[in-house]
Amino acid sequence: MLELLKTFAWQELRQHPWRNAAVVVAVMLGVALAFSVHLINASALDEFAQATRAVSGQSDLELRAVQRIGISTA
Repeated sequence: MLELLKTFAWQELRQHPWRNAAVVVAVMLGVALAFSVHLINASALDEFAQATRAVSGQSDLELRAVQRIGISTA
């Protein structure tokens, strides 16, 4: 298996270095595009959830008092 890799793949890399570099760049761009679509989708869903909460009258923040039970100030 390693011998086949040395025989065929190495020759291909030596004979067509720009083609292989273009493949690597294309894969990197594809991954970047998929990640950016994921981020845009997450952002859109978050904005939709915030708009839904605003329309329904839910608050963004809520303040609550903390009860301290059993603490003496002696």
